[in-house]
Amino acid sequence: SAYSIICSVHSLYQFFNRDVVNEKVTILNDYLERQCRLRSIQYIDLNHELSDNRRLSQRYSNDGLHLNGDGYMIWKKIIAPHIATIP
Repeated sequence: SAYSIICSVHSLYQFFNRDVVNEKVTILNDYLERQCRLRSIQYIDLNHELSDNRRLSQRYSNDGLHLNGDGYMIWKKIIAPHIATIP
């Protein structure tokens, strides 16, 4: 049987027009969460844990876009319990 988990998109902290992009990230994540709720799909909000004030925290990225080792450790900590419950 199939099992679905949807994760949020994380925001940016160091790019031109980051506020515009981050607003779109928020809109996309809200949409994903609503769609998951409607379809009984588990939604995991990674952005909440990886962001400060709706911007990717500098401690979790070296370039403002991609996660660094610390970012992936948070990612793993959040996702691992959900993966462990998959039959």
